[in-house]
Amino acid sequence: MPHLIGRFEKRIPIERLGSSRHVTVAGNLTFRDGRWEIKDQTGFLHIPPQAIQPQLDEAFTYWAALEKRDSIWSVLFHQVQSSQNNQPAAMNHYPEFHQRFAILQATRSYFNELDFQEVDTPVMVTCPGMEPYLEAFSVEQRYLRTSPELHMKQLLCAGWDRIFQLAPSFRNEPESRLHHHEFIMLEWYRSFADLNDLIKDTQGLLHSLASYSIDPDYFQRDIAVWQMPDLFLHLTGIELREANSKQQMRRYLKKKELHYCDDDSWDDLFFRVFLTEIEPKLGIQQPEIVSGYPLSQSALAKANPISNGKYKSCYRFELFIKGIECANAFYELCDPLEQEKRYQEASSKRRSLGKAPYPSDAAYMDALRKGMPPSAGIALGMDRLIMLLLGKNSLKEIARFYSRHLSEA
Repeated sequence: MPHLIGRFEKRIPIERLGSSRHVTVAGNLTFRDGRWEIKDQTGFLHIPPQAIQPQLDEAFTYWAALEKRDSIWSVLFHQVQSSQNNQPAAMNHYPEFHQRFAILQATRSYFNELDFQEVDTPVMVTCPGMEPYLEAFSVEQRYLRTSPELHMKQLLCAGWDRIFQLAPSFRNEPESRLHHHEFIMLEWYRSFADLNDLIKDTQGLLHSLASYSIDPDYFQRDIAVWQMPDLFLHLTGIELREANSKQQMRRYLKKKELHYCDDDSWDDLFFRVFLTEIEPKLGIQQPEIVSGYPLSQSALAKANPISNGKYKSCYRFELFIKGIECANAFYELCDPLEQEKRYQEASSKRRSLGKAPYPSDAAYMDALRKGMPPSAGIALGMDRLIMLLLGKNSLKEIARFYSRHLSEA
């Protein structure tokens, strides 16, 4: 149909149809509830069955162009598509498909108004990232990036001040309602800034997108901010700042009849408690940020030098919306020696998990040695945010396309 549609010179969007006596519209034509419905990206139009000339088989879906002359509709062009149940995801979820791109455009507008520069960086990289738990797809001795982070930080080192990117990213982890192998990562960075600046940016972004949500009041609410030790104590009674916090987590898991292993590390126990008992409760009434993550869980964040009992933390926060983690932010580690040490620790962790370590990113390390200003950066999963804005329960409902073999958790 696309190669023919230009012939229909009077074709107009359905939303602008009005009461014209002679017009042409085109789109997806289906029969439902006793009448035909034609739909384009602006809206839909109901047409009585008797108005469709020639008569079409009601069991099929069509691409069609319809002409109206003196209130009489007729078919100028039609092409049979597969049955309604087998249409591509982009057609099954057409309104969400359209809203998705409106939200992406609004996100770009928000950062442009803040005088950020949009950038793009390589998708195929030598080092996909430095987080030991993330799995990348390998492609001929290179990797598909898990995030654009390392290249964007090289731009900070080169003097770029405020940058953002809507970056296709890839992670080789089990697909579920909250994770697809390919997704859009929104990342933005500010030089001479800290986590407080990123919290303000995040608040502003949610406010700017609230009008696209089925629950705009929620996204207009102020973000609540927790420190990790305070949050643990509030929800579980576990005091992370005490020397026996590992034993406290064991006792808590046992009391709750939750699984753990005798050889679990402190981090293993932390994750078991956090993911099962804390994360699902976050961001229910309003968006919430949890800051002050354990130092051992942040390969690229600066350590917090201030003592907090036995708890060692870093400058990192995560954003939670309706029980789902949506963003991860760092006050960036700028020390090349400390970064090399963290890389070695991450490599050792991957080996202990039976995984091959990723190569070091030589260009990134060289850029750090030349100097990176004090900076803060955040990675936000746009697909999850769009899903939550639109009140959906699965990424499949808002994805442009999705894996048909997807088995949802």
